[in-house]
Order: sequence, then C-alpha cells, then structure tokens
Amino acid sequence: MEKIIYRVEDGDTLQDIARRFNTSVSVITSDNRIFPIFPGQRLLIRRLSGIRHTVKPFETLVGIAARYKVSPEKITAVNEISRIHVGQQLIIPYE
Repeated sequence: MEKIIYRVEDGDTLQDIARRFNTSVSVITSDNRIFPIFPGQRLLIRRLSGIRHTVKPFETLVGIAARYKVSPEKITAVNEISRIHVGQQLIIPYE
C-alpha cells in the first residue's frame, strides 16, 4: 500500500480524489478525520491495490465477496466500513 500527500485543488470532490488514487472516500475521511474538504488542504492518501466495484441495488457484501473470491471481512477491513450501500465505491483487494 502506497501513501502520498495530495493537495486539494479547486473543484475536487472526495469521490474524484478517491477514484484518481484508487482508494475510497471512507478511507480518505478516516485517515484525515475530515469532511468537507477545501482547496489547498493537504490529505494523506493511501492507495489501495485491488479492483474498484460500485455497489448496485440488491447486492450484498457476501455476494460481492463471493463474486471476487475474497472474504467479506477483507473487503470491510480494506475499505474501513461495517456496511455497504447502493452507489458506494469499494476496493476489492487482491488476495
């Protein structure tokens, strides 16, 4: 896992930053204990290795884990979450 410092630019959103650096919004907000963000702010970004997955209606954590052949616990640990919701972007770690 790679860590970098990123300076927030005008117009950046947490979703944009997470997508750009292959991480999740929950990881950025947890690592930096912030919300909202503002231009010029410096953020610690942990790049996660894995596949990005957007949660679709009726998907479950167990179903997503089975699809990618990884444990639900690993997904929740990497993304630092306890539940999922529709539209959430997850990093599915390589095992």
